[in-house]
Amino acid sequence: RVLLAPGTMSFPKLERAKTGRSTCRGCGEGIAADEMRVGIEAFVAGRVADTWQHPRCALNACFLEVAPAKRGKCKATDEPFAKGDARLALCSKDHKTFYGVKGMGDALRPILDAVDDFAVSNITGLADLDDENRAAVLAALGVDDDANAGAKKRARRSSAANVSVAEVKLGKAEVKAEASPAT
Repeated sequence: RVLLAPGTMSFPKLERAKTGRSTCRGCGEGIAADEMRVGIEAFVAGRVADTWQHPRCALNACFLEVAPAKRGKCKATDEPFAKGDARLALCSKDHKTFYGVKGMGDALRPILDAVDDFAVSNITGLADLDDENRAAVLAALGVDDDANAGAKKRARRSSAANVSVAEVKLGKAEVKAEASPAT
C-alpha cells in the first residue's frame, strides 16, 4: 500500500490505456487499449484508486468556482484555500479534486493539449469569476486574456518535425493554391 506523504504533489495522470478493460467514469463507455485516458485519484470502495475518464469527459466534468469558505487545500501545492480564491475542480462521478491557481495550470494543461477542439473558454464557471480571478486563471492556463480564451495559445509540435499550427495552416493554403487549376 502506497500513501502520499504530506505536501506531495498530486496531479491527474494522462496516459495511453494499457488494456481495453477500463471504463470512463464520465460517459460510461469503455476506453480502448492505447487510447488516451485521464486518471484521477478518488476514494472508491474503501480505498484510494485511480478512476479513468476520456480526456474530453474529464474536461467536460471540470469546473471553476470561488472557494466559499476557508476550507480545503490545493491537491498540487497543499496550500489552503482562502475564502474567495479561484479553484478548479476535477471531477470523477461524485469525487472532486480541487486545485488552486498555482497548481491548476500543471494539472489541466496536459489534458487541454490532449483534446484538440476544447477551448479554455468552454470550462464551466470561467465566465462567472470576477475579473481578477479570471485573469489569474487564464494566466495559469497559458492564455493571455479573455479575447484569446477560445483559442489554444500553445503551439502543437508534430513528432516528425517542429512545425507550429500556423505554419501547417499556411502550408495547406499554399498547397490549395498550387492544386487549383489556372484560369
